[in-house]
Amino acid sequence: MREVPFLDACDIQGGTQPPKSTFKQEPSDNYIRLLQIRDFKSDDNPVYVPRASNLKTCDESDIMIARYGASIGRILQGKSGAYNVALVKTIPNDDLIDRRYLSHFLSSPKFQNYILGLGGRAAQAGFNKKDLERTTIPLPSLDEQKRIAAILDRADALRRLRQRAIDRLDVLGKAWFDGHQKSLRGENTTLGEVCAKITDGTHQSPKWATSGVPFLFVSNIRNQEIDFETEKFISEQTYDELTRNTKVEPGDVLYTSVGSYGHAAVVPEGEKFLFQRHIAHLKPNPDLIDSYYLMYLLESPSLRHQADVGATGIAQKTVTLSLLKRMEAIIPPLSVQTELVAKLNKITERKITYHRALSSFNELFASLQSRAFRGEL
Repeated sequence: MREVPFLDACDIQGGTQPPKSTFKQEPSDNYIRLLQIRDFKSDDNPVYVPRASNLKTCDESDIMIARYGASIGRILQGKSGAYNVALVKTIPNDDLIDRRYLSHFLSSPKFQNYILGLGGRAAQAGFNKKDLERTTIPLPSLDEQKRIAAILDRADALRRLRQRAIDRLDVLGKAWFDGHQKSLRGENTTLGEVCAKITDGTHQSPKWATSGVPFLFVSNIRNQEIDFETEKFISEQTYDELTRNTKVEPGDVLYTSVGSYGHAAVVPEGEKFLFQRHIAHLKPNPDLIDSYYLMYLLESPSLRHQADVGATGIAQKTVTLSLLKRMEAIIPPLSVQTELVAKLNKITERKITYHRALSSFNELFASLQSRAFRGEL
């Protein structure tokens, strides 16, 4: 299989960054949606900017690549509008490369490892056009590219089916919990009243260590679990200094409060870690609210609506600590909470099982991609 210089097979076009002062949160005449990396995952909190000749635009069929930061290399499709400087648009040479084949190559370990390897040169990982001059794309004939893309499409469809099953379980659990909440009778209680303390992670820039106590970010809290895989660590001494006023203890609840807000998880036993200030730290009063009930409550449609309405900012929405403390719900007796948590935990356990199966599918898909671009598929 011949190797073709990347920029012979595919050009790229960087985005534009209009001033934040021009941002609007509602569509209007002569405005266009400004796509950012987060918009490809969620349609929450869109941003619109005035149409201008210098704006770079894309349509739903275009293959976009996240250019820098934590999402570097992420492949994004399915949105139309203007796009900002964190994204680049690929422009395939149709005489050389099939668009679906290109999409699979860009998400393959071969290309992703190359892009991620560029991150070591600076604190803010990123790549530019010059970087892509130094890499190549394996290119069989167009007919062979289409055959390979069709095989990978089918494998990818299996992964997506499993993800949809997980998403349906998530919707089911939240809808069931919200229905329970609406059936309760009584006085609204604020989270500030049922928590001993509501604070957030460290505001200081810690001194990093090569190993030690894991330091977590917003992306480490997903699917009602805390992922302790990280590339950032602090020393035991730094940990003790930064947690002097508020210890992180089992049964505490973490809540993502900036950017991708609204994800909650309970701190498990036996883990020592610290986290950034974009994560809120709630200490439930055990006489008033169960930790897991609080986690489910924070992710419920009712509190999500309160977060959406009250979040501040435009480009990066923030659920402030004061807003968290004011959020309201009717809190049933602990005995009722325990029964509800037991039912919701069954849904969560099934989701975890599906997530593990999805991980296996992902590993298999990555293996297929590697073989495809070595000419072994």
